[in-house]
Amino acid sequence: MAQNAWQDIHTVLSTAPDLAPINVMLGAQLTQALGKPDVMLADLGMSPQKGMAYFALPGKAGLAILPVVDRDKFLAAAHGTKGEVDHLSDTPVQDGQGRLRLREQR
Repeated sequence: MAQNAWQDIHTVLSTAPDLAPINVMLGAQLTQALGKPDVMLADLGMSPQKGMAYFALPGKAGLAILPVVDRDKFLAAAHGTKGEVDHLSDTPVQDGQGRLRLREQR
């Protein structure tokens, strides 16, 4: 669902002349961050066939469930570190039933 929404947004931005400056700016930002302007979930090591969710927790913390299917690709795209427990910045992440659980503490 998220990937379909992104494809629809990308199509609108690339076909509407009035939105061309926004499309160029967004493409430049995506290229800078992820290496190309037309990023798909598979480029980030994730799958559109699995669901994702975010739960807000007390104290401005949160729990994200991400559909990670390629751990190495995901960690590379997210600038994470691989180990017995993987980390994104200083946040530990856990693999659970083909999905990645990430709990943010703020």
